[in-house]
Amino acid sequence: MKENSVAFMMPCSGPVDPRVLQSAIALASSAAQSGLTVCPVGITDRTLVHTARNILAEGFLKSDAEWGFWMDSDMILEPRTISVMVA
Repeated sequence: MKENSVAFMMPCSGPVDPRVLQSAIALASSAAQSGLTVCPVGITDRTLVHTARNILAEGFLKSDAEWGFWMDSDMILEPRTISVMVA
């Protein structure tokens, strides 16, 4: 297990609003600035959401990430969310 690493998981079943993507980028950037390594664990596209969640969960379990962070594809979060939650 890699310490201070977070698996970023966003199940998607179709297009994602650009504002959500901007939020995801800001989250990853802020986490990296806080000393965390953000690890993608898979990509889902045109998949039923429950199937996408299972694919990402399996990817997390196979990864070296210490933490898992789920973000739905319709969420816009504050940039420091990941680093605050890990702290």
